[in-house]
Amino acid sequence: MNVISLTLFGMAAYAVGEYLSKRYAMQPTWALYWSCILAYIFTTIAWLPLILRTNTLAVTSTIWNIGYFIVSIALGVLMFGEKMSPTQIVGLVLAAVAVVLLSIE
Repeated sequence: MNVISLTLFGMAAYAVGEYLSKRYAMQPTWALYWSCILAYIFTTIAWLPLILRTNTLAVTSTIWNIGYFIVSIALGVLMFGEKMSPTQIVGLVLAAVAVVLLSIE
């Protein structure tokens, strides 16, 4: 798999893990618990060859974390109807900016 495919696969696995973890939080079952762990294992399965190919932790990790932000916010707001206050939105934007700034050498 190339870098883009690994990143998309990792984000898809992370999205499944986040969805299942939210479902688990709403109604815990062992099936959801183990399904969530399995999804996060696939996230790691994508991460390790990705970092091996890029060998740039700062840049790769920043892109990966921004993907996490986007996936988590989209799932929370669009799939589960979570509401965000203007203050929370500003906080998320600042967090994304902080991740980018911390990765600059």
